Amino acid sequence: MGGERSRLISQLLTDARFVGNITHTLATPKVRATTSSPKQVAKTLLLQERLRQLALSGFSPSSLSVYIQNPWEFYQRYVLRLNEPEIAQETIAPNLFGTIIHDILHVLYLPFLGKTLDASAMQEMKDRLSQVILDMFVKHLPDVNIQVGRFLLVHKVITKYLVEFLKWEEQRIATNSITIVALEERYEILLDFPELDFPIKLKGFLDRVEDINGLRCISDYKTGRVTPAEVKILNSLESISEANKTKAFQLLCYSLLYSKNHELSAMQGAIYPIKTIRQGLLSLSLNRNTVLTPEDIIAFETQLKTLILEIFNPQFDFAETRLLPL
Repeated sequence: MGGERSRLISQLLTDARFVGNITHTLATPKVRATTSSPKQVAKTLLLQERLRQLALSGFSPSSLSVYIQNPWEFYQRYVLRLNEPEIAQETIAPNLFGTIIHDILHVLYLPFLGKTLDASAMQEMKDRLSQVILDMFVKHLPDVNIQVGRFLLVHKVITKYLVEFLKWEEQRIATNSITIVALEERYEILLDFPELDFPIKLKGFLDRVEDINGLRCISDYKTGRVTPAEVKILNSLESISEANKTKAFQLLCYSLLYSKNHELSAMQGAIYPIKTIRQGLLSLSLNRNTVLTPEDIIAFETQLKTLILEIFNPQFDFAETRLLPL
């Protein structure tokens, strides 16, 4: 037990009648300090072959983000293909929560593909919201009852987030011109590096491509917590490999994918933080500039090359912490 001794014990220890009959002993557990080496695995020839297969099937921005944050987790998830444990049916996994919201937004905005959003479009989306939410629950969780228990709570939370999202969007279009260019569009490119004798496929789905006041924007929905600092790179592009900049890294990947398929003189990347949408769009910022130029994309591709070459470098183990080459 912890904390201070009780009043009764204090009285007994100070009572003259019990002097000599009570002993006071302080017992503390023995704690042994243990150290453990970080988990790591060398890139054997067999593992290198597996990495080649991954290169052919393609890396997504999210998979590369996992490597930046924890190479060991990347090894387990994408090399060994160890799936994360399933969440009990009484609750909902965070990735499924995000998928449901992404799908709802996709269905709501799809009728307005190629169109400029206006008040009537927003009203139509608000009118359809309840039914679309119900449809997505039936699609992803067909055997659950959303009328009671935790799934009722999940339903209410998703409804609250999306009601707030549409209200915010409605206010935004009152002072901005927003044209939906693409939704959930898949892109892939092949990157050829002289140091490797095989191409690297980079692939990804772009949640939303739009023109905001005439400037093309690559937008990503995020249902998890995102802070403005995570999409700001102040020191050129040197910070893209830092674990706390993976949101910026992903936006740059999406921008690279898009720019390889469309010639643009300028563009921008942004995140819609679903849970905190009232705080506004989080725009990608490089050196305090939110407009990406072709030169920015080329510079990022150079940084991306460095990261990918590290993944394939046999001198770098997959480890819980980064190790210097032998």
